[in-house]
Amino acid sequence: MHPLLGALLKPRRPPSRWQRRRPWSLLHSWWKEERHSLPQAKARLPGLAALLLLTPLLGLEIARRSHNVRIEKDTQRREQLEVVMAALLSVKRTVFDWGHWDDTYEFAAGRNPGFLTNDVATTSLFDGEARMVIFDPGGKTLLTYSRGIRRGVSQELIRCARDQLPALVTLKSFRRLACPSDDGLLYVGVITPLTDNASLRPARGALVLFEPLLKSDYGPSLSGSLRQLGEAVQFMTPGDAAAAASAGVELVDPPIHSNDRQRLGLRRQPVLPIVARSLADDLLLILAMVAGLLVFRILLVLERRGQKVQRRKVERRAAQRIRRACRDLDALLEGMGMGPEGLPHGPSETHVLARLIHNETETAPDSDPLRFPEHEAASMESRLAEVANRFQHFLRSARSLALFDSLTQLPNRRYFIEQLQIESQRAHRSRQASAILFVDVDKFKNINDTYGHDAGDAALVITAQRLRDQIRSGDFLARYGGDEFAILMAPVAGPDSSGGDLRSQARQLAQRVAKAFEASCLVAGVPIEISLSIGVTTVEPDENDIEACIKRSDIAMYQAKQHKHSRISIFETDAATTELDDYRLYSDLMRALRQGELRMLFQPIVDGSGTIHGVEALARWHHPQQGDVSPEVFIALAERYRQMDILGQELLRFAIEGFVRLRQQLGPELQLSVNVTPSQFTHPTVVHRLLGLLAREGIPPHRLTVEITERSVLESTDTVAGNIRLLQDQGVRLTLDDFGTGYSSLNLLNTLQPNGLKIDKSFVTAMHVNPFANQIVTLIAGLGSRMELDLVAEGVDNPDTLVLLQNLGLRFFQGFHFCSPLSVEGVLARYSSGSGSQAALSGGPPSGPA
Repeated sequence: MHPLLGALLKPRRPPSRWQRRRPWSLLHSWWKEERHSLPQAKARLPGLAALLLLTPLLGLEIARRSHNVRIEKDTQRREQLEVVMAALLSVKRTVFDWGHWDDTYEFAAGRNPGFLTNDVATTSLFDGEARMVIFDPGGKTLLTYSRGIRRGVSQELIRCARDQLPALVTLKSFRRLACPSDDGLLYVGVITPLTDNASLRPARGALVLFEPLLKSDYGPSLSGSLRQLGEAVQFMTPGDAAAAASAGVELVDPPIHSNDRQRLGLRRQPVLPIVARSLADDLLLILAMVAGLLVFRILLVLERRGQKVQRRKVERRAAQRIRRACRDLDALLEGMGMGPEGLPHGPSETHVLARLIHNETETAPDSDPLRFPEHEAASMESRLAEVANRFQHFLRSARSLALFDSLTQLPNRRYFIEQLQIESQRAHRSRQASAILFVDVDKFKNINDTYGHDAGDAALVITAQRLRDQIRSGDFLARYGGDEFAILMAPVAGPDSSGGDLRSQARQLAQRVAKAFEASCLVAGVPIEISLSIGVTTVEPDENDIEACIKRSDIAMYQAKQHKHSRISIFETDAATTELDDYRLYSDLMRALRQGELRMLFQPIVDGSGTIHGVEALARWHHPQQGDVSPEVFIALAERYRQMDILGQELLRFAIEGFVRLRQQLGPELQLSVNVTPSQFTHPTVVHRLLGLLAREGIPPHRLTVEITERSVLESTDTVAGNIRLLQDQGVRLTLDDFGTGYSSLNLLNTLQPNGLKIDKSFVTAMHVNPFANQIVTLIAGLGSRMELDLVAEGVDNPDTLVLLQNLGLRFFQGFHFCSPLSVEGVLARYSSGSGSQAALSGGPPSGPA
């Protein structure tokens, strides 16, 4: 229970100031608190804002509910009318059976006296509540018949049916009826002329059949629905449209007639009363919620006010202590006069400090402020010493938290950078160089994943201890972050005892550190092998850029990771320049991707006559300073910095958007080939995103061929295999690109089962000069023909090569002999209708470049 409610409901203890107040007083306090919390003008602002916001929202809600109610009523009315029309259709069939029957016709002509006893009385039609009336040509009643619960035919029904006789102008004509009876029930029926079976004889009157709208054998749901329909029935004259509109009556179509030339209409049920009742029900719930929130707000404000009063009391007591301390300090600073014995009249400085430390508020009545015993002075001095010790301990704890790693107890990254700055300034004065060793634990993530994070932490502690054992007394060791450590070698004036310079000393230290980790580490009883990669760089006396020093050592460490035999690397300027240049180019690539500077070209894939069947999308990047950058270069950069998923997604989007324009002009049979790198297949959603792009642009999946290299399959994981399988299941075609240059094998073809092969241009261009290349192309052509694979030859740059390939049975080609890679506009200008070259053949493109 809320403490304030408890105080109000259980005033058993002596009432406090808050408990003595009446509820109306509490409400008054709340209102005062609310008024003082905001100025009056600002207090009105929330109300006005709420009014301006709620008014249109309420209007929209009323409109929405009115629309829903109107739709619901229209649907209900339509369903009810469908029931009525179905009943009328059944009655119509029955009326036509009896009205177009020779026996009935003969009865109307007076030649079938047994019609009533032999035909009418024996049928089950009248076991229910049906009524039949037969009129002669003059409109007189020949027969009225009914059985069941209610016997006899109401005169009102007969009059309603007789009014329809003039409208029966042909033998096939009929009229739907809805007539009220004398007992207040509504009957529906159908009237038609009397004729023979073939409808050839002239009419002998008319026959009408009535059934009640609400039958006794209907279920409660249908009965209730039809009862609502009956309550909405209104008979109107068809010509009086204005009266029908003003009365809110809608005439039923197809028409249902009644007596006095009236038609059946339905009154529209007013929507606003239903919406008002709905809003009233919700309004009670809203008011209850608002009341609850208001009560909660009152309790919260009152509780906050009580807490504010308590804080004021605490602040007042603290202010009193501060004022007393200030008075004592003022007295100490101003000094006191000397008495006749030469003693000061006021308290001494030591006495004042003692009182402040012990939180004394005033001197005891029996104490003499002029007397200060020795034991009290000693106690005061110990108290001062304790305060000083605690303050120093606090400073040491804060410094430890800020500058040391809690796991290894080594200095952290911040402390290392500060120490490096200090050593750099010292080296600048003494003209002595120093060195940085950047140490990284190899495969540390595997240790964490295999043995758990506790084992990984223990391995880091062991690594820190072994590093600490190997460094010299003046060296500075720190945990730089994660699995990385940094060693700052102390500056030396000259060679050490071994006669080497600083670089050799740094190498010797790195070798000692690496040798210390040749033995396995025992973590939780399990031997774990730990190896290190160490990068070394020197810090010259004139070095000012600390970040550049750390960057050099980091580059050297990554170079060490790439070495196959040595895990120690000393920074070399040329290698570092390459690393930094690569990173700058990578940064430019990401900027170009964000600013849309990459472009997509399309190289046609044609047959021997030059007819285009498909296009291959080829990415291009023009660097502002370096000019055109090869796709092999910037794709490799994206792979190296793990951004291929982002770059590949954008390139696929560019390719598909350009292909849509080509397909609109060159025909829907055009195919698109795109290259997907192995790293893209490692992302679990790459296929779903690709299929989403195709669906958004309306491109069938079988119009796309994904070109993959043999490395994609050889380095396959479960994710890669699943993505390739999903592509094939969705109808996307696969082609092995650059076939023959990698680890081509029959097992690879059996595993992947591609739709086609692309013969690498290195074999195609060498066919004239290298018999081995000619034999390789011949073997691939024969293999593709026997396995029914679509073959595309790349690098067809001259007609002689084209002839050789055609003689081997190849049908599709790609190369500069036909066309170089072009923009969308260039391809359209060359291959669209009206140009010199043909568009895609109706027979379909090759599946390889699809």
